[in-house]
Amino acid sequence: MAWYTAQERLDFAREAFFQKGYTADDLGWEFDSAPTPVIAFLVGGVFMLFSFYSWLRRARVITKTLEERFGVEDGDLPVSVYSRARLVAAMDDGDTLYSLAYTTGTSFLLLGGFQVAYVTTYVIMMAAYAFFALLDITQIAWTYTTYDSLRDLVVTAKDYKKTENAYLDIKQATISFMPSNVYQNFALNALEVAVVFTAQVALMTFQGYDLIVSKDNSCIDFLSETTPSDEIENCPTVGTLSSWLFYVLGIMLLNVFLLGPGNSNGDAQFDTNHWSAILLGSKKGGTYQWKSPHGLGIKGSKSREVLIRNDDFRVFCRLSAGAIVNSFGFRLLLNALPILLAGKVTVFRLIFQAMGVIYIAKMDDATGFRFEFNENPVEKEQSERDESVTAQLKDCEVGKFLPNIYKNKLS
Repeated sequence: MAWYTAQERLDFAREAFFQKGYTADDLGWEFDSAPTPVIAFLVGGVFMLFSFYSWLRRARVITKTLEERFGVEDGDLPVSVYSRARLVAAMDDGDTLYSLAYTTGTSFLLLGGFQVAYVTTYVIMMAAYAFFALLDITQIAWTYTTYDSLRDLVVTAKDYKKTENAYLDIKQATISFMPSNVYQNFALNALEVAVVFTAQVALMTFQGYDLIVSKDNSCIDFLSETTPSDEIENCPTVGTLSSWLFYVLGIMLLNVFLLGPGNSNGDAQFDTNHWSAILLGSKKGGTYQWKSPHGLGIKGSKSREVLIRNDDFRVFCRLSAGAIVNSFGFRLLLNALPILLAGKVTVFRLIFQAMGVIYIAKMDDATGFRFEFNENPVEKEQSERDESVTAQLKDCEVGKFLPNIYKNKLS
């Protein structure tokens, strides 16, 4: 039945229902036909047009700010700057209206697709979110190849903000940040990280497998006495009115979670800024430092550290795990929430499914302690001072747009 449309599968279900001796009067409202796929496509198209406008506006604000800072005419910045601005404007979730419009528009387009061709739409959804994960890695790789060290990134960002450079002869950089998940948190050892990663991947895989194998032919019937669920064959997901409405409810829950305090009010789950800075720091090697509580009832804290070697494989392993779970897996799991809810046969299972998705998505959350990453000194002829320039991780974000000041200074 997977290759039939939702309406065709609903017709098959009704025919099977009537063959068992029931009549049209026995069917509850939940088995009314869902709105035509055209409606889902139209609603999704409207939201996507608004998100496209928001994307253009965000990209223009970024490039206009950079042009004003460097005193150049419209369009006179390097092509790479404009390319990065457009990519970041599309991928970062800092704008609530953009994120709301994009998520809602995408979900309604998928709704129309599921009504027309369930399996094909699911495959397209997986491919699309794999591509978006690749774009996240592209942002990191772009920054990694632009700068030779963390010091270069920090100095370039500070030069941009201060309009004058007082750090060119600094030998090293230090960044301060608060990890948001186990993959960023070096206070947790490799075994702890591996256990969380394995559990998340396994649960995400089970959800995906369950969705693709059986959930194109189930929908809710509220356990009515006249329409028991075991009497209905091939009831089509998003083919009935009730299933369609629960898909829309799933879109609402998806937006509430993505843009609410449970997800840092819309911040991207996969932090490209963090991994860009840490990978640059690992080019020269350095030290993770943090302070942990000394013990129950004991005042003070204990300093701890982890040494990072040049191009340390542990950093790349954690980056890979974080990308799989928080870039690809998180997007796929959360955006599949509406269709998962639409395929539930009872209200209890619907609630359980929503809670389960959120639990899997947040399983790796771990803020931990405030960390400092101290990069090893960069030995260059122009680096005469021994001081370290210190920055908050968020202060380095602008560096993703800029050429390395040591290679190509704009002003």
